[in-house]
Amino acid sequence: NWQGVKLALAKEYLFTIAIENSLDFDYITEKLWQPLVAGSVPIYLGAPNIHDWLPCQTDCIIDLNKFKTPQDAAMHIKQVATNRTLYESYHKWRNEPVSLQFQSMLNYFSTIRNYSLECILCGMSKQVDQNKDPKEYKNKIIKTIRHF
Repeated sequence: NWQGVKLALAKEYLFTIAIENSLDFDYITEKLWQPLVAGSVPIYLGAPNIHDWLPCQTDCIIDLNKFKTPQDAAMHIKQVATNRTLYESYHKWRNEPVSLQFQSMLNYFSTIRNYSLECILCGMSKQVDQNKDPKEYKNKIIKTIRHF
């Protein structure tokens, strides 16, 4: 499976290039998550609000948006690659609780998984069969998942 191959490959390297297809807010894909899972430090270019989505309270990625020039980024990457303590600081988060924002995101996705489109439609149909307003069911779901 391709995902397993990518994870195994990323595991072999200190860093993994993680460049998103879009630089839009909240657009974060497997390009970021897979290196984090594999134990590699992502060199990330993408969503400007990426830190709102990270599991770490401290740095766990090299965010290219933070650097003024490519040369500045290259110098930092070289410094991290040659300084074991600095490199290990990018993995410190693995032994700490995840950020509250990240935990909220995990809770949201865990909850939302319970509500597929098919299940929502079925629940609304049941409301109609019971002579109830189907919007009540929809509003209940929205209220349940809106916390994120």
